[in-house]
Amino acid sequence: MDQFKFLALILIVSGFILFLARARHSSLKATPGGAEDQPGEYDAEFLAQAQGRSAMPLVRVYNSEDLMVLRSLLSSAGIPNYVNYGHISGLYPNIRIAGLSDSVIAVFDTDLDDALRIVLEYIELARKNSASFSSSKVRAVAEFVVGGYVVPGGSGRTLPEVLVEGDAVGTDDGNGSPTRGH
Repeated sequence: MDQFKFLALILIVSGFILFLARARHSSLKATPGGAEDQPGEYDAEFLAQAQGRSAMPLVRVYNSEDLMVLRSLLSSAGIPNYVNYGHISGLYPNIRIAGLSDSVIAVFDTDLDDALRIVLEYIELARKNSASFSSSKVRAVAEFVVGGYVVPGGSGRTLPEVLVEGDAVGTDDGNGSPTRGH
């Protein structure tokens, strides 16, 4: 009987702690119209400059890591960018389902050439790095058992896809630099 009382006491104390943690979390939520309802800093910069300017989809990414790195690289180069479906790629990372698990980065037409150069360099570097990484069958089985799906590793990684419409994108201009054909 003492064991039953002890377990009941632990359950009551645990429930009380969870209740307090949930109440504290609820009180920390922002009020409507707060910072969480506003676009991110990259999006805000893009939208502030968007008056009358034309934007173009540049690249489709399939995981949140590529999305964060590409946005950071573009912003560091002074290229404002905007993301459509920015949080979708975090649901099932590296699973390629166009229109469902992808995010699209757009830039202004005037920044397209510089942005394309940055994106192509990033894709080439990612391609070289993923070729040197070998995936493990044990890891794949563990991911399937735990998560219900397998994230491709190494050469199975889904790289970002350039979306420049109407132009052929090449990878070499004779000097080994990425180019965009016309």
